[in-house]
Amino acid sequence: RVGVMPEEGLAAVISADVSQQPGALPLLQYALTELFERREAGQLTLRAYQEMKGVHGALARRAEEVYTQLGQGGQQAAKQTFLRLVTLGEGVEDTRRRVPLAELQGLGDADTVQGVLDAFDRARLLTFDRDSGASGPTVELAHEAILREWSGLREWLDESRTDVRLERLLNASTADWLAAGREASYLLHGGRLAMYRAWKYSTSIALTSDEAAYVDASIRHEQRQAVLRRRLRRLAFGVAVTVAVVMSALAVLARIGQVQAERQAAVNRSLVLASAAEDTNAAGQVDLALLLALEAVRIPEPPYEAVVTLRNLAFDMGARAALRPQGNEIRAVAFSADGARALSGGCARALGSACLESELLEWRLDGSAETRYAGEHSGWVTGVAFSPDGRLVLSGDANGLAVLWDAATQRPRYRLEGHRGAISQALFSPDGLKALTAAADGSLTVWDVRTGQALHRLEWHNAPVTACAFSPDGQIIASGAQDGLILVWDVNTGGVINRLRGHAAAITGLAFRSPGNAQRTLLSSSLDGSIREWDTGQEVQLHQGALILSPLGLAVLPGQSDILFYTRFWVGLYDPDRTVMKRLAYSPWGAVSAVAVSPDGRRLLIGHSGGALTLENLAVTDLVQHYQADAPVIWTDLSPDGRFLLAGSMSGGAAIVWDLATGGEVWRLNGLENIVTGGFSPDGKQMLIASSDWLAGTANVDYALVDAATGRTLHTLVGHEYAYRSHVFDHDGGTLYTGSFAWGAGFADKEGQGELIAWDVATGALVRRFDVSAAVPGMALSPDGSLLMATAMTFGPMKLLDTATGKVIREFSDLRNMPGDEAAAGVPAGGYAVIWGPDERTVIYGSVSGDLVQLDVESGEALRVFHGHDKPAFGLALSPDGRYLLSGDAGSPGQVILWDYASGQELRRFLGHSAPVVRVLFSPDGRSAFSAGYDGVILQWRIDELTLDELLTWVNANRYVRPLTCEERRYYNIPPLCTPGAR
Repeated sequence: RVGVMPEEGLAAVISADVSQQPGALPLLQYALTELFERREAGQLTLRAYQEMKGVHGALARRAEEVYTQLGQGGQQAAKQTFLRLVTLGEGVEDTRRRVPLAELQGLGDADTVQGVLDAFDRARLLTFDRDSGASGPTVELAHEAILREWSGLREWLDESRTDVRLERLLNASTADWLAAGREASYLLHGGRLAMYRAWKYSTSIALTSDEAAYVDASIRHEQRQAVLRRRLRRLAFGVAVTVAVVMSALAVLARIGQVQAERQAAVNRSLVLASAAEDTNAAGQVDLALLLALEAVRIPEPPYEAVVTLRNLAFDMGARAALRPQGNEIRAVAFSADGARALSGGCARALGSACLESELLEWRLDGSAETRYAGEHSGWVTGVAFSPDGRLVLSGDANGLAVLWDAATQRPRYRLEGHRGAISQALFSPDGLKALTAAADGSLTVWDVRTGQALHRLEWHNAPVTACAFSPDGQIIASGAQDGLILVWDVNTGGVINRLRGHAAAITGLAFRSPGNAQRTLLSSSLDGSIREWDTGQEVQLHQGALILSPLGLAVLPGQSDILFYTRFWVGLYDPDRTVMKRLAYSPWGAVSAVAVSPDGRRLLIGHSGGALTLENLAVTDLVQHYQADAPVIWTDLSPDGRFLLAGSMSGGAAIVWDLATGGEVWRLNGLENIVTGGFSPDGKQMLIASSDWLAGTANVDYALVDAATGRTLHTLVGHEYAYRSHVFDHDGGTLYTGSFAWGAGFADKEGQGELIAWDVATGALVRRFDVSAAVPGMALSPDGSLLMATAMTFGPMKLLDTATGKVIREFSDLRNMPGDEAAAGVPAGGYAVIWGPDERTVIYGSVSGDLVQLDVESGEALRVFHGHDKPAFGLALSPDGRYLLSGDAGSPGQVILWDYASGQELRRFLGHSAPVVRVLFSPDGRSAFSAGYDGVILQWRIDELTLDELLTWVNANRYVRPLTCEERRYYNIPPLCTPGAR
């Protein structure tokens, strides 16, 4: 500018400040403009330049000054405005974003927003395009440098990055909806709607009126569609029910009177509420779903469907207890090793983001009062842990102090000092002899628990450490930082073993997958929206999907392959095949801020941003026990007394027997051919062990009878050319029938062939070859032992055989239905598993289509079909009392279904396998069942049905049941309705 001169030396100082700095020109432009306004007697002075904190401080200082001068409402509006003026970078720097003025004015009070825009306009921090055509006026940041230099804006972005991403997606969807004239097909639905429904209540991001209207319209549309879907589903299985209701209503009007009419109305009302409960649960509102299911059974003798709905929701994931409903944000939680106690860390008294009084609480999960640890911390408690033996507590705070406490007295043992930044995580080694603290100064410290001395200072990170984990053997530490780098450390030396790069944003969670692979498999989650799996330092798998947006943490569930992860607004289970199995939304409690998994993997402790602390049921309560084999399981069997479980593997050449009382191995046979199968004799003293190598190409096959107590070979069975596929002992255990199957590399020229042989159990001698030349994947013996049904998959018809002669009595290549019944239309006769029914005349087999067929062996008629599987059923079992049918299929994941045999109605689905289920069976007392799969897992399930009274008692003892809100009562018409104006 003419007539204005810089003071001597000023130009050199400015030049040094901007030299080699990115984006220096806009910084320089703004600084010189500010400096000009501070000129003294026509001169630009060094003193004025220093007061405005130079080139880098000018923008930030001016922005902060304008922000500070705004009132509380204006500051909130400013934060919402600037968050919308930024385009988030994915692996690159954030950039400014041009936004329609109308969008900003829709954030709240238009006058307040306009006042904010005017204030920052006068400071030349915003620019306006007053004439941008059809889209109307727009607003954007005047300088890209504001994003780098204004620390306040950077803090808002760091704490709201996930929410901003979600808002951008919502904004785009809203725009499409409006452009389409509010067409219903553009509305949110399913998982996306559930996600935004929960997010709307937990986010700090203000929605525009259009965005809020879009979400609300989506919710209303989904609710209308849910009612319609339920009506259609009811029509699908219940045309007969509908007719019965109509006929009942007519009969009531004509003959019976008002009492039965009221009963029918109550039943219909119950079914409507049960339907609404299922749809609400599918939308992620698990707490409301349980309340609706409870209302559905509040009539005398509620309909069966309503009771089943309540049972499924009660035993599903959901809140177990609210340890406290509100307070200041909870930033750290932990379980004790026995699962009986818990810790929570946060702030007892806060003023804004400043903590005036720290809070470290221990909770007895049996419902007794909490215990407070006090006197050491002076800020937010940000990390907590119990030692493995439960005798010590470790805590860390936002000022960098860690404390080791005596859990019995709540008194400090050692103050662990040395960190210069907030503690982000605190944990013990698996043996309890070491403690680890990680901090925002980029450091980790390994402490000797016995002395309180630092063993290693790990200081290789160049950014705040945000997550860390010990390997299960305690020999390795993994740490992740805000820059996305993961380091793997040797605990004994403190040296870096590996550097893992791949994430584009801050690491939020680390977990080692299993004790058996402690030093190889690591899981990591990041604000970049992904979950990655690492093996010996190399990335081996990336889990990423539309429903996983910026996880805030993750864990591996004990004894399971599922990954548990959480974001700010929901918790999910993720399987290795990239399928979200289940999610929990937390709209009643606010955003999720901290999560811990109980040692048994059945419960979650969740801290919320609004200060609530909740205990959640996680695992399906029908699961009794989990057994992990070394390889995919191809067969399993239970001893007649229910004490021992046999597992045969699909690779590895091993047979394993477990003691069900202890869960330990009784004995193991190693060194067999690759695929191992078998089963117990009726007296439990012997078992068949068969092995083969029909996948690898050698065609080796071995069949033997062994001593069930020791695994010692009693008889070698010589006579089969092909690999084992099925077997059955006769009822007195004197004869064994075995079926084989030629398939795979070993039998490439004979594929589909097979044999069926009878053996003398006492001597091991071959008694008889049956008139069978095709594969025998399944067989069943009639109750009197005279008939044998053999399935044949697609290689031929099923055969009914005479056990005395080995001759075929009847073949079933196609099915004939009962007169007037089309149940089996299109169902093929070929199948895999087959069992005899509870009478002499029928068998049930699993067809290749997935349907289960009850077949009359005399007439060849299909008596009925059980529809439920969409993959072939490999496993079938009938309970000892004939009440239940159990089936498992070849899907991935495999489905296990429990049926009521008399009615053919599906009762329950057991979820837990990630691969095909090859075998199902009942315990001798019928109170539990087992399923085995190619995933190497054998699961034991509880079968007992609770009465309604028992179920209601269980719900009251094991689930959190909140009151219905006035709005919920009005919407679902549940009395007593609230008085007008109540909430």
